[in-house]
Amino acid sequence: MSPELVAGRLAVELDQQLVEAGEQAAYDANVHGIHPELIKLIGRMKYRTSYGQNIYYHSKEVAWLAGIMAAELKLDVQLAKRGGLLHDVGKVLTHTHEGTHVELGVEVATRYGEH
Repeated sequence: MSPELVAGRLAVELDQQLVEAGEQAAYDANVHGIHPELIKLIGRMKYRTSYGQNIYYHSKEVAWLAGIMAAELKLDVQLAKRGGLLHDVGKVLTHTHEGTHVELGVEVATRYGEH
């Protein structure tokens, strides 16, 4: 099997794993209707750390905590969970794009219909 074919198959497999991880995070956080490109970025968080903490697990935990706090304050629980899950999505773009993770996160979220 040629190296190009192997690389192509691995790229397809990794893409599938990213989508599955993103979908699992959205499911775990009970957040629905996220654009497929954002789902992939959430999946990419599984392979990134920030200050020694895995961004994927951190973001799922933030979604959970944000939902609890919103419920206690009688605010929009789903919106809080969604924001918590997506709050660090820009960190997966910092090594390939110019800007801070906040700027990149806002840009990509806006592009895919998040407010």
